[in-house]
Amino acid sequence: LGFLMEIKKENLSINEKLLKISELWASFNYPKSWEGFIFYMPVKKNEINVKQHNDKKLYNGFLLFIESEKERLTIKLVEICNDIK
Repeated sequence: LGFLMEIKKENLSINEKLLKISELWASFNYPKSWEGFIFYMPVKKNEINVKQHNDKKLYNGFLLFIESEKERLTIKLVEICNDIK
């Protein structure tokens, strides 16, 4: 998650960030949970495949993923702390 958060902070275009994310995806053995924001994955049926629109949608999916993972990890940390008490 830290690597993804670093990409988010970088002063790059959305396209450049999506490229870095896809390179990182390969480094982590292609986690299925990332497929929704990998730019070269096939577009789902009934979705518009206009590159600019698609890139923004992918990037928004990336941002949502980061937030949901932060929330999931926070909950897990609270559970661990409660178990220790």
